[in-house]
Amino acid sequence: NWDLPDSKADHMFSSDFTTPVLSASQRLYVTITRVGVNSDSSSNAWLCVDDVLVQETPLISIQGVPAASVTEGDPTGLSYEVVLKRQPTANVTVSVSPISGGSGKNLDIGNGPGMPLDLVFTPADWQTVQTVTVIAVDDEIIEGYQAAEITHYSTSADSEFDAFYKVMDIEIVDNDMPIVATNAFVNGEGGHNVYRIQTMTVCKDGSVVVAAEGRPSTRDPGYAGDIALTVRRSPDGGLTWDDYFDIQADAGFDFSDPRLVTDEATGRVHLLYTRWATLIGQASAGPGLGDDTSNTFYAYSDDHGVTWTTPVNITAQVKDPTWRVINTGPGIATQLKFQTDPARNGRLIMAAHRINGSGQYAGAPICSDDNGATWYVAGETANTSLNESEVVELTNGDLMWDARPGGGTRKRFDSTDGGATWDDMYYSDVPSVVCAYGLDRYSAKREGDDRDRILYAGPLGRPHLSASGRYDVAVWTSYDEGKSFVNPVMIERAYAAYTLVDKMANGNVGVFYEYGTTGGYQKIRLVQFPMTMLEGGTHSPELLSYEGFNNSIDRRRGGVGFSGLWAGNADFTDEYADLFDGSSVSYNGFTFEPLNGRMDLANGAFATRQLASPIDLNTNTTTYLSMLVSRALDSTSDGAVAEELTVELQDSESTAHCSFGINSDEAVVINAPGTAVAGSVDAVDLATSYFLVAKIIAQDSSGSGDQVFVKLFESGSPVTNADLTDNWTLVGTADGDSSAVIDRIAITAGSAATWSVDEIRIGTTYMSVANPNGAFCGQEGTVYLAADLNMDCYVNLKDFAILVESWLECTDPADPVNCDF
Repeated sequence: NWDLPDSKADHMFSSDFTTPVLSASQRLYVTITRVGVNSDSSSNAWLCVDDVLVQETPLISIQGVPAASVTEGDPTGLSYEVVLKRQPTANVTVSVSPISGGSGKNLDIGNGPGMPLDLVFTPADWQTVQTVTVIAVDDEIIEGYQAAEITHYSTSADSEFDAFYKVMDIEIVDNDMPIVATNAFVNGEGGHNVYRIQTMTVCKDGSVVVAAEGRPSTRDPGYAGDIALTVRRSPDGGLTWDDYFDIQADAGFDFSDPRLVTDEATGRVHLLYTRWATLIGQASAGPGLGDDTSNTFYAYSDDHGVTWTTPVNITAQVKDPTWRVINTGPGIATQLKFQTDPARNGRLIMAAHRINGSGQYAGAPICSDDNGATWYVAGETANTSLNESEVVELTNGDLMWDARPGGGTRKRFDSTDGGATWDDMYYSDVPSVVCAYGLDRYSAKREGDDRDRILYAGPLGRPHLSASGRYDVAVWTSYDEGKSFVNPVMIERAYAAYTLVDKMANGNVGVFYEYGTTGGYQKIRLVQFPMTMLEGGTHSPELLSYEGFNNSIDRRRGGVGFSGLWAGNADFTDEYADLFDGSSVSYNGFTFEPLNGRMDLANGAFATRQLASPIDLNTNTTTYLSMLVSRALDSTSDGAVAEELTVELQDSESTAHCSFGINSDEAVVINAPGTAVAGSVDAVDLATSYFLVAKIIAQDSSGSGDQVFVKLFESGSPVTNADLTDNWTLVGTADGDSSAVIDRIAITAGSAATWSVDEIRIGTTYMSVANPNGAFCGQEGTVYLAADLNMDCYVNLKDFAILVESWLECTDPADPVNCDF
């Protein structure tokens, strides 16, 4: 009896039954019949059926739930209703708790942050609707988007209403995220209905130039209507935008796939893009250099995008006449500077692709070695389905090509000769939506930065990391020169498609992406934010690796300074634990800001992960490691023979060269290098937490041997900046020596124990892993030694030089000038 005026609509009905056991007359049947077919079968009607669902309605219902997202500091929050479907025979209590998830402590449902709320329904007022209002606490901490849960559990003497359980996922939108957002292209503005397929560059003066296709509709080149190439400029680094400007809009042609780059030597802004005859697109273009196929155009600006030269056709320079297509973009371009052959430095390279006469795709980088005077195609990648690529230069001078495939994981190629030849294809390690992603270098140690970073940006998909759907733009970071990308941070929950990433003039990360609030392409938005937002705050330059287990998107891939993801069977969780009063391992007096999440290793579980900065034990170096450890969640009895926690630093073959931890006697142990030693028995209390610090002293072949020192601070004990040659809990022997390179960390629990681990830090100084002054060097609250004149947290010859210089500049003490040293 359904009325189907619109066959595309969803049609739903419900039926309430009065008894828990259905009689034959109350059974529900669903009949689906194709209607409207004439007896002679002359009708062409079709019926498509999918996802027919017959579902029992629980007697306790949660309804009226909006999009389960709440913003910190929003006083209205979100509200939903809890109702009963029929009258119970006894009181029903529905306990609502926001503490099942690690971020639940940031939710207030009426009794204070993280506190539960009981809703009581009586047989007399069972029809009363009870409302739950969820407020996100404004905590003034940069946390990004946080995943939390609210659980609902019922108790009642009426068995029909007892033990109801439902979990509702809540996303907390952090209002402390230091994001600045502006819209560079808005559909309907500037003379065009739709803007898509963007590029950007940061000019030498800090201004930003962007370009995009100005379309009459969402259709790509090859359909009716002419597509223009539109440029905009921001003189203040992306905060405001000048007028729209069509750099080329010719009747009968489509202009597409722009790619910009700023020449660091000359300041010239170069723009390449592709021209198609109307109704001719990538799928239908033929070979040749004429107007009826793909053509490559070039223009440039010498005043940071204010004015532009007349575009010129350079197709003959970059296209083989037998090719059907040479397509310039979309994306950004790069200029080489780390080449082993200095003659290649300064080369401009754009990751274009070609389609040959046989219809085969390949990467075909368009290059210039004379600051844009002439252009050519360097060596092609292997023939494979790819397009919409980016190229990044590695610090050793190699190039890494990242391409959108026809489907599946993104394809990669490497070049060791500036793009002249490309090695065999391999795949990215990140699940990616079929879309254009951004790739760009942010920092390099060889240029004086604290660490190597390459950024990767694009849609997470829904569900996140499912490679499905253009939603929720995020940024990943690589600390190992593109081998892996870690710590995905969601920038915005929205429809998100083609994405670029670039470093802004002020050091911010800039993400430029197609955006829509309700789906579809509505705007192209530039957001920018400090790098600290991707790394959970500021870290000491001496910190090599850090893991707080707080990444809400992918906990196995979180952290800073690691390669790839955690392997093993440990549990990475943000589950609330009463014994920790949160989701992190608790430590009274911890000197860092703890973040949500921890790693639990139960009954022999282990976890291992590669380091982005390997440790060479055949050099005279000192490395520090710290972490929080606890057996507070262990429910097994004490006294078993396999209750240890072992921390190992291993080489690439997983052979341990440093090994230390806590054994089954609750004693601190050092197993390698050298002779194994153990501390006092029963030194570790199972009910509390500890801050474990290790110092690894490596010696080259002329030294006396490698050595490990371990210090264990019980929760509540002060962590001091004392001379660490004294007062170590345990000192290892120096009768072992290794020339291995430490490649990874491995943490293992004994088969009869449960250990929780949190806040892992590896660095080259004690301060970077222990932070005894309560602040990183240079941050507010840093305590400097009196002789630390340049306040870099070291007393060395640099401070002595300042002292001498000031001493010499000091004049008469009775009339002091420059005497404040």
